[in-house]
Amino acid sequence: MITNRLAYVSRKICLTILLLCLPTTSIAAESSKVFHSVSLDYDARLIVVPFSEETDNNHYIISFDGLEKYLPMQTGLYEKQRIDNSQEYQYQLIDTPLTHLRSNQGGTLIDSNWIDTYRVYLPDGLKFDVVYAGEADIVKARNIRASYALEQGQFESKIAAKREVAKAQLAFEEQCQHSVEINLNWKQFADAGQKALPGQFAKSLLALQQICAIDADYKEAIQDISKISVLAQTQGQAQSIELNANQLTFKLVANAANVQLASFHHILDLL
Repeated sequence: MITNRLAYVSRKICLTILLLCLPTTSIAAESSKVFHSVSLDYDARLIVVPFSEETDNNHYIISFDGLEKYLPMQTGLYEKQRIDNSQEYQYQLIDTPLTHLRSNQGGTLIDSNWIDTYRVYLPDGLKFDVVYAGEADIVKARNIRASYALEQGQFESKIAAKREVAKAQLAFEEQCQHSVEINLNWKQFADAGQKALPGQFAKSLLALQQICAIDADYKEAIQDISKISVLAQTQGQAQSIELNANQLTFKLVANAANVQLASFHHILDLL
């Protein structure tokens, strides 16, 4: 009996030592957070999801619900950044100049409790406050990651990617009232093991469509483009866009972030 008891205690000690030696991320990964608006003017919900379930690299996907008429995307990839070495922080939309969520030094009373607020920034100077409302479940977080990937034109098959590019090209031609020669060699991408990567280009076409909708001058600038070339890029983490004379060149890279908005701002800078 004593021998069995000693063996049991020994196993418990070994298990405890093993758990203490495991990396912290193996015991508890960062949870996804839900935020609700406190303003009566906005019925919005935000979900902040760690980009990866395995690593902590300060990258988060933010899902916006109820802000469709203000933001052109439903999800975006953000980097969490400290503001001027203070305890305040912001979420910067990667590869764009935009910030949509910041910590806030203020708060609000809810059921006689003082709750910290966070501030959401929208286009045209609009802003409102949200409060932490709890954790999002694992399934919801994974669905948001999948939704973000689709919004970047990340498809499993070449057929799906081709369909999306064709649809985006049609929308571009209708909005811009302009057809352009598109040089996109699908076989070259397939031979390089990136058969579905051109699906990303569909989001860049939608960015061109958005620019045409700004005003007549931007529409005319887009109509001056006669040829678009789509190539694969071997280095870097962001797609490259170049404008030479009347030719626009997109160099795509796998896992580029916020493709449509990044393309939109980059092309505006080139025009």
